[in-house]
Amino acid sequence: MVLISAYRTAGAFVKEALRRGYNGQFYNVSYVGTQALARELGAQGSGVIISQVMPHPGNATLPVVREYLRLLQATGKPDDFDYVGIEGFVAAKTFTEGLRRAGKDLTRERLVAALEGMRNFDLGGFIVNFTPENHVGSKFVEMTIINSRGQVIR
Repeated sequence: MVLISAYRTAGAFVKEALRRGYNGQFYNVSYVGTQALARELGAQGSGVIISQVMPHPGNATLPVVREYLRLLQATGKPDDFDYVGIEGFVAAKTFTEGLRRAGKDLTRERLVAALEGMRNFDLGGFIVNFTPENHVGSKFVEMTIINSRGQVIR
């Protein structure tokens, strides 16, 4: 069963489906809020699969994730890493690079042109690619699953 919903609704749906005896597979998209869904479901989330459009926020093999974790460490809350955080970090790095490329006399048009000129830009192992016709930015997708302990694993 494919769910496209925020974590509370998705969690309530999964719990009710399980209560009614459904034993099929559940899939959701990254929009759900992966860690929030895992917390909501706990062990009942075992086997729920979630597509991700960002690298795992604990995957320190990627320079962009290492930078994210290093900066998070500096906040004094090093364990607060999650997919929402890494997505915001990637978005902020992309936006900052767009501003840098737009130059000092910033206008909306210059910022849009600068962002649309970011072709195959490497943020540290995560590539963004924009053109005037493509505002998606990335083709990255990987699958994660909630395990029997309510943890998200790759």
